[in-house]
Amino acid sequence: MIPTRLAKLPNSTGFLISIASGKWYLGESLPGDVSSFTDAMWVYGQYHICVVQLTDGHYHVYQSKDNGYSWNDVLDFGSEKYGCMICPNYGRAIICTSAGWWASDNSGTSWSKISTQASGCFCVKEITSDILIALDGTYVWRSVDGGATWAQAKCATTGTWVGSQWNPIPTNIVLKAYTNYPSIDGTYYDIILG
Repeated sequence: MIPTRLAKLPNSTGFLISIASGKWYLGESLPGDVSSFTDAMWVYGQYHICVVQLTDGHYHVYQSKDNGYSWNDVLDFGSEKYGCMICPNYGRAIICTSAGWWASDNSGTSWSKISTQASGCFCVKEITSDILIALDGTYVWRSVDGGATWAQAKCATTGTWVGSQWNPIPTNIVLKAYTNYPSIDGTYYDIILG
């Protein structure tokens, strides 16, 4: 893999790109009538994907096969709103929308809807390529099969210390999501696992 940096300039319709050498050049304009750029991610080799919102309000996934120089429209979410995306494995990308989860196993070339559970999540973290944790603003969600099924994350036990002995008390408490503290990027949307 050649290290690639993509930068989206506010008054440009393409990306500013730097590949290994440190020199920057301007890529081609993104296709369609793009209203706003939302997110971009490297998925494998020279492949990148980005999510944009068009002026009609629809969110689209664009794919680049040449380190961000040119882009193709590969998925229209229709009325679904974009939430977040992750690349848990080389070539696999998973995106959450207001109506569920989409996945691609070929670096963004084709997509399929894999779940309607835990829709509307705006933050997702991978524990392994199959175990994912997501946040929807109210609950913490957990998937153990790469995003195909989701369940509310629950606290297995609570307990008390008596002297130097921990006395666990089995519980089934649903973990709630709290966003009172800003994340590293300042959005208040982050999951800290430990």
